[in-house]
Amino acid sequence: MNGNPEGEKTKEAPAAERNVKRPGLFETTGGNASEAYLILRSKGKTVPYAWVKSAQESRKRKQDQLGAKLKEKSLDAFPILRQWENALEKERFYYGLRALFDLEQNGETKL
Repeated sequence: MNGNPEGEKTKEAPAAERNVKRPGLFETTGGNASEAYLILRSKGKTVPYAWVKSAQESRKRKQDQLGAKLKEKSLDAFPILRQWENALEKERFYYGLRALFDLEQNGETKL
């Protein structure tokens, strides 16, 4: 499973429909990991560790940019601050979601 399960492309849909960006799992559930867990579990899907790592890397990239702007005391920091906050929320979302699947499968988590 590559990418977000909510945005998976199907071969049956015309090309124009396949390229339309649908809301991702984070947006669909309002960032609620418990709700996302129940949705994915009902579909027999899971969240790979790579999604957690990807979310973490995304946040760290924004964090580096934010750190530079804050150090400069730049007013340009505010939009980057919002992006960093959103990336942090997504990281926590995928971390929590993966932890729920680990708990279901093993009774403990590797995270």
